[in-house]
Amino acid sequence: MLIVTEGSKGEPSYFRVLIKELDLTSAKVIVIGDGGSAPTSVVEETKEQLAQDDDYEQVYCVFDRDGHERYKKAVKNTNDIGKKRAFKQKAIMAIASVPCFELWYLLHVPDARTPCGKAGSPCKALTSEPMKHSLFEPL
Repeated sequence: MLIVTEGSKGEPSYFRVLIKELDLTSAKVIVIGDGGSAPTSVVEETKEQLAQDDDYEQVYCVFDRDGHERYKKAVKNTNDIGKKRAFKQKAIMAIASVPCFELWYLLHVPDARTPCGKAGSPCKALTSEPMKHSLFEPL
């Protein structure tokens, strides 16, 4: 399984903890957090990773809906990768976090009390408290 994320810290940390918690030690699970800050960058990084090594049964592009203007294009481009003849046998999917991945932290950190109605991006309002929780420290 290949998971390419937008963030370089939070998302990879989350997936590594999940892999450990689910005891997926016998599976080949690669988490890459160098997908850039836009959904289309995640798709491009996924293409680069597959060009180097396509030995994955499942491939996931993880990115935020947030306020990205090219969000729909990124979803379409992810689906287009899976339509290529070389990848027909692989599950290649866009996993969009709406509005943002940080919401997952709030679902897993019971004492988080960060208000998310502040001006600006709701995701920025969500990031401070959950990221301090020990569950999401890098492994």
